[in-house]
Amino acid sequence: MRRQTLAAAVLALLCAAPSEASDELASLSYLVGSWSCTYNAGTQHMNYTATYAYIMGNNWMREQDAWPGGGSDVGLTTYQPKTNTWTEIVAENERSTTVLRATGNDGGHRVYQSVYPNTPFTLVFDRVSETKYTLHFHGTYGGKMMTSNDTCTKKT
Repeated sequence: MRRQTLAAAVLALLCAAPSEASDELASLSYLVGSWSCTYNAGTQHMNYTATYAYIMGNNWMREQDAWPGGGSDVGLTTYQPKTNTWTEIVAENERSTTVLRATGNDGGHRVYQSVYPNTPFTLVFDRVSETKYTLHFHGTYGGKMMTSNDTCTKKT
């Protein structure tokens, strides 16, 4: 009886303890904090702030973006080591949702394809350094072909 109680207590502690991301998700730790970003699409330019933090037992990275005029979105990123798959879920303040997937185990270069909605586009994340990354979007957005580039620099 005592052995079963001890085993149950150990199991409860293991289940309750937050897990550490010991895979490629942990390689995104340099993102934690605030970033100054610039969005460019043709003649449209906009500055915004991106803030990153690990959540849910360090199994997801949350990105919160905010730009002038009250615009915002929240992105959640995770990595599934068994399938070498990255998943990105983005919820925007105008109530739209996007789900993207990328394969491979390189957290510094991820080529995402849209999964939902059923509009084909590609989003490429490239880590330039510990303090800089870029995003490149190409595809259909709002019924029109679009290309955009974002550059983000870590705030000090």
